[in-house]
Amino acid sequence: MTTARSRPNDDTGRVATGSCREGEGPRCPRPPVRNRIVALLVFVLQLLVLAFRRLLRPLYDAESRRARHARLARQLLLLEGGPAGKVSSVLHGSRARPSRRKVKIIVNPVSGRGAGLRAIPRLRRGLRELGYDVEIVVTERAGQAEEACFGLESNVAAVVAVGGDGTLNEVINGVGDQPTPIAVYSTGTANCIGTEFEIPREPELFCRMIDEGCAVCLDVAEVVGRRRFHSFAGVGFDAKVVEELSKVRTGAILMSAYIRPILTALRSYKWPRVAVEVDGETIRSEASFVIVSNIRTYAIMEAAPAASATDGLLDICIFEKPGWLALARYALGAFTRTHTLDHDVVYVQGRHVRLSTAADRVPIQIDGDQGGYLPAELRVLPGAIRFLVPAHVQARLTRPASRPQDRPRPAETPTRSRPLAQRRDRAVLA
Repeated sequence: MTTARSRPNDDTGRVATGSCREGEGPRCPRPPVRNRIVALLVFVLQLLVLAFRRLLRPLYDAESRRARHARLARQLLLLEGGPAGKVSSVLHGSRARPSRRKVKIIVNPVSGRGAGLRAIPRLRRGLRELGYDVEIVVTERAGQAEEACFGLESNVAAVVAVGGDGTLNEVINGVGDQPTPIAVYSTGTANCIGTEFEIPREPELFCRMIDEGCAVCLDVAEVVGRRRFHSFAGVGFDAKVVEELSKVRTGAILMSAYIRPILTALRSYKWPRVAVEVDGETIRSEASFVIVSNIRTYAIMEAAPAASATDGLLDICIFEKPGWLALARYALGAFTRTHTLDHDVVYVQGRHVRLSTAADRVPIQIDGDQGGYLPAELRVLPGAIRFLVPAHVQARLTRPASRPQDRPRPAETPTRSRPLAQRRDRAVLA
């Protein structure tokens, strides 16, 4: 930019005008130091923005993240001697024989920011050393893990879900009534089943657990007409958060990913009233929050302190009062395992649960994923799956493992719902 300034002429005393351009007039004064600092800061900021866009884009862009995991999966297949085609290619042992025992590993590549993929070489090496052939399926879309479990071969010793609770949910629904044992190598966010049954996180110890074959018959629950679940279902504020999360979810779920859905739900949640019926008996007609659990662990807290996945019952925790203050009190009580002592919390057990409401589009969440809307019927399927656990966990569980044809049939008459206070056969609060 050209500016003009005036200075007195040395000979005549007249004022002469000069240009700030070099060679066309007197020299311009130096700009203030402050201007230079501002210009430098702007330049540095531009560099940071450029670095963020070019270097960090794969971390926040869904397509880039999927492409990065796909490249990692292809590299894994190449390094292990398998085909380098599609990401969902299967990987067999180099000396595979039809009669040899085989472990089928289903990997969610985005779970734990790729932690499952990074663990595969050690898992595969450990299982091979124990005499197993290994088949690996790397999923690239929702529902693929379930499809990979249809029609399992007779020589499959176990199906291993490498991922979070959602991956395990798909595997359980895919295995269905097949007698093949299931195991989970947890790399997800909550990892409720892995926490409940103390599943080892070290690949070597996990492979040893698979080889020991300590299986227990675990109950699973089912939302009738929809799908099975292994841990819990919820109706209330948590289901609304999961619904909001499903709208913006693009890959792996971190704890920080719940911040935005929680804030959105806080602004829009209307606290619908839910009717709860257990084994044909109406327990509450205007509940604000309901959790139906198969295990004690609920996300990062213990919502069902008396729950057991081997007792043939579902544990239903009903929170009556609506509002944010009541919700905060319930959450604090669940963290400290004292919520069942509150006068407005009802805890019962039963085999069949019906949830209904007069409001429109009240969501239900299943194992942390969206499971549709009310009304919904839930029932327990006693001993429906054979699940591999460490030996010390098998020893303390009440139901021994058995083949499906050897399992006793549940009683035809439903067990009456029993309040938690009447459960005298075991401690309520650990």
